[in-house]
Amino acid sequence: MLVQYLTIKGERNQILMVALFFVAFILYDLRFIYAISWYWAILMLLPIIIIVVYLLKLQMANKTVVQPQLLWKSNKIKSVKVNLKWLILPFLLYSMLTLLHFAIAYIYQRPIMPLVYDYGIGALLGIALLWFQYKNWYMGICNDGVLMGSKIDFKLITWENIKQIESNEDFIRILFIKNFPIKSIVTTNSNPNFEHFKALLQYKTPI
Repeated sequence: MLVQYLTIKGERNQILMVALFFVAFILYDLRFIYAISWYWAILMLLPIIIIVVYLLKLQMANKTVVQPQLLWKSNKIKSVKVNLKWLILPFLLYSMLTLLHFAIAYIYQRPIMPLVYDYGIGALLGIALLWFQYKNWYMGICNDGVLMGSKIDFKLITWENIKQIESNEDFIRILFIKNFPIKSIVTTNSNPNFEHFKALLQYKTPI
């Protein structure tokens, strides 16, 4: 199974990459406002393209192949507690870039509706992706750490990112280090794999 390491640096790179796509979209629109030739437009976008390609290479290098010892379908909302900072800050960044784009269009009296369509389609695709992840969310364990994600985006959280593991007969809660994108993941005894998961965790890390 091909998975991506879930790290602080990797998540920052991913946020930066998405933000650069917003910037590129804004710069592309400025080409029409200032009647810039294709030559200068490409030169203007070239640094962004180089940075995005570099970040993509880092993302590809951040992948590995693992063999899950245990994998089960889970409820993402109930099982994963996300670090809110990693939700709020990207949302604010993308919202500010979107508002900037609309402000530029308004100031220079560009048609607004094409932007509404473009951002609307992007938002719908994002919601569809989130829905797919929610409906196809899995958790698991392998030799290198804990697995979680959907079939198109599996993440591996290695043991060194785990701060503490709390468990009793009812639940297992895994807490992660400070500033990590995920605060904790939880599974309860309603999970048929509960005891097996607990035994594997005890074998790999002290509970």
